Amino acid sequence: MVKKILLISILILLFGILIPLLSNWENGEWRHLLLIFGIIFGLAILIFLYFKNPVFVLILIPPAIIFGQIITIRIQDWYYEISLAEILIIILTLFFILKLIAQKQFQQIRFPLLLGCFLLYIFLSILSLGWADNLSRAVIALRNLGFHALTLFLVVNLIKNKRDFKIALFSIPVTGFLVASELIFKVLSLGGFQGDYALAREAIITPVGKWVYIAAIIIMTLPFTYVLLLTTRNKWLKILLFAETILGGIATFLTLGKGEIFSLMAGFIYIFRKQKIKKLFAILLICALLAVIAVPLAAYSDKFLDRLTRILTDPNTRFRITEFRSAYQIFIDHPILGVGTGNLKLEYKNLLPWSVETESNNFFLQVLLELGIVGLAAFMLITRAIYLEIKKAQKVFLKPEEKMLYLGFVSTLIIVLLNSMVEATLIGLYYGIVFWYIVGLLLAQNNLFIIRHCERGR
Repeated sequence: MVKKILLISILILLFGILIPLLSNWENGEWRHLLLIFGIIFGLAILIFLYFKNPVFVLILIPPAIIFGQIITIRIQDWYYEISLAEILIIILTLFFILKLIAQKQFQQIRFPLLLGCFLLYIFLSILSLGWADNLSRAVIALRNLGFHALTLFLVVNLIKNKRDFKIALFSIPVTGFLVASELIFKVLSLGGFQGDYALAREAIITPVGKWVYIAAIIIMTLPFTYVLLLTTRNKWLKILLFAETILGGIATFLTLGKGEIFSLMAGFIYIFRKQKIKKLFAILLICALLAVIAVPLAAYSDKFLDRLTRILTDPNTRFRITEFRSAYQIFIDHPILGVGTGNLKLEYKNLLPWSVETESNNFFLQVLLELGIVGLAAFMLITRAIYLEIKKAQKVFLKPEEKMLYLGFVSTLIIVLLNSMVEATLIGLYYGIVFWYIVGLLLAQNNLFIIRHCERGR
């Protein structure tokens, strides 16, 4: 049954999305008919999947980010480019709400403390529309936050049992594999593997976004790929997960991002130190990855070492120092409520000598500058709520496989935290969707333990 469901899911992408998009060889009625047919067919299959098991639709959301924005919606002079991931989130939310209304089961809605803290943060962001200079940028930022919150809500509420959790968990390595493959194909198409040539990372742009978002998503998924590699018993699945781990490591290295690479190393060092079993396998995996990088990717190795040796004089370092000085000035001018959500780029453009639009290279600083001390305090409530869930999971994950899974969650959060110190990737639409999907899995597993505990007590 699972194989049939996966086959049907592939048909959704092929017939419901790809064929209409690829049929733009002429701007005639034929293309419009194909588009209408694709939408109807896709919706029909999604409805079928939902009534089989809503999780079969849920697991499509993270991998769908590889398609990027697929449709442009025009309303008078207003344009909105919507992605496949957003479409799936909207459809799944509508299905969930309609089913609740039809069955009158509102008492079954799960609304954890973390989601409440998240909604408080979104509420403050909405209030910032009152003092934000650019409303369109603020609306875009709010859109991202809205889809992040919906992703968390859906994962927490749709995972009902252990089988659902396992199915949803495998969506993470699949997402990492697809994003990494897309990056490697991009580098290959630009001639990045020819001779001693190391492709400039600024040229690496895929439907997921710029290199920084691509690398951040990949490193966020690798701990779970590794944990599933150690815990799964299927031989062929192990081979695939091993290949995904190697591929993800290579793709991350191709971006030459110091913050991403060192964040990934810190996350895996945590796993290796806590790991009670199969340390030899971990060592062999690292050796295999180093062997792949050292020989075929020698040009990238040399360039990465060069970046490390010139870290104090690197133009990127000087830019960040200037950026932090500008950030201090912005904070002095807007300490309490900030400049408004989504408006930091404009402030940087006015203050930086290069007149460039850029996000802050620190997510916590980004929050402080956009929403002030009040917004940062609200976000710290979110981080505390996640910490409480991790502490709860430490008591819940008791079996050996569950303990390894716990290490995967903690390792991922370490990677995200460290990467947030050097990049503001958490504000990104696709990065946030994957991150809050993972956090939702953590909450769902904790909820399943509470349900089992209550059932045993009856």
